[in-house]
Amino acid sequence: MVKWPEAGWLAQSITVGYERARGLREPGQRADGWSVTTSKTIDVPVQTLFQSFEKESIRNKWLPEAELHLRTASAPTSARYDWADGTTGLIVNFESLGDDRSRVALEHEKLPDSEVAERMKVWWRDRVTDLKKLLEAA
Repeated sequence: MVKWPEAGWLAQSITVGYERARGLREPGQRADGWSVTTSKTIDVPVQTLFQSFEKESIRNKWLPEAELHLRTASAPTSARYDWADGTTGLIVNFESLGDDRSRVALEHEKLPDSEVAERMKVWWRDRVTDLKKLLEAA
C-alpha cells in the first residue's frame, strides 16, 4: 500500500503520463504554463556558485539580459526569483559535490507557451555554460 505523501505524487505522475500519451499535455507543460530546466556541474565551492546568483555584480557578468527579484533564499542551497515582469519565476537549487565542486539546477516556470519554453531552454543552457566559464576562469 502506498503511504499518503507518495500517493499524491503517484496519482499526479499517472495523470501526467495519461495526458501525454493522449496528446493532452506536452512535455514541460503544467497547469500554470510551461517549465524548462537545466543544470550544470561547476568546479567551484557551492557558496561561490550561490553568490553568482545573489550578487548582482557577478550575476550581470553571465546573466546581463535578465532582471531577477529575489523572493526567498536558503543559503547556499536554494533561491527563488521573480522574473522582471513578475509573470514567470525561477527556482534555483545548489548542491555541494565536494570542497571545490558543485551543481546548479534551475527551473524557469510559468512560461506562456511551448515556443517561449523552447527558446528559454536554449537560452538557459547558454547562460549556465557562460556561468561555468566565468567561475572556473577565476
